[in-house]
Amino acid sequence: NDIEGDIYVDDCCHFNRRGNDLIMEEIGRTIIERAAR
Repeated sequence: NDIEGDIYVDDCCHFNRRGNDLIMEEIGRTIIERAAR
């Protein structure tokens, strides 16, 4: 997926609030998907 807008607070690898929210949503989806197996 292409994400529009900034998701990092620096030029390295540290997420901003939006980046953290996106990661948490994906982790949550993965947990639910795997628990349903």
